[in-house]
Amino acid sequence: MNRTVLVVIMAFFLSACATGAGMTQSEVKRITPDELAKLMLQPEATYTLEAIVTDAKSGKTSGEIIAKLKSSESLYDLKASDVLRLNQQGVDVEVLDYMQESNALAKQNYLAEEINKREHEKEKALKALNNERLLQMNRYYDPFWRPYRYYQNHIPIGPASRF
Repeated sequence: MNRTVLVVIMAFFLSACATGAGMTQSEVKRITPDELAKLMLQPEATYTLEAIVTDAKSGKTSGEIIAKLKSSESLYDLKASDVLRLNQQGVDVEVLDYMQESNALAKQNYLAEEINKREHEKEKALKALNNERLLQMNRYYDPFWRPYRYYQNHIPIGPASRF
């Protein structure tokens, strides 16, 4: 009988230890599709698609058009049908590839910067919380009291010195 009660009590305590009472999991902040749309880099074109088509038809090389795209820093959000239409109108494949690659790279860089900014803000908040916690732990700390200071000649100077 005593052994059975002891086993039941031990099982109760072991199950209480295994539940992890008081431990909480951190929440993952999800980004809604609306917030993601706001975060995405909006394409802006100072060098219009019509100007690209006219330059391609006028005989400019793909290198010249790409150089003009680089200098204008234009971004295009092209669908597959837009790419096909531009190719049929005479725009070289190299130019279209550059337009797609530069747009993808700009989006990646923009999102990476946004993620880094959020991580720095989170790190700053954690440092502030840690400093607050340390201040709460050291609430009675007196910054002007120094215990014993030994200098090169080993003369104790401090509140408890006899000199």
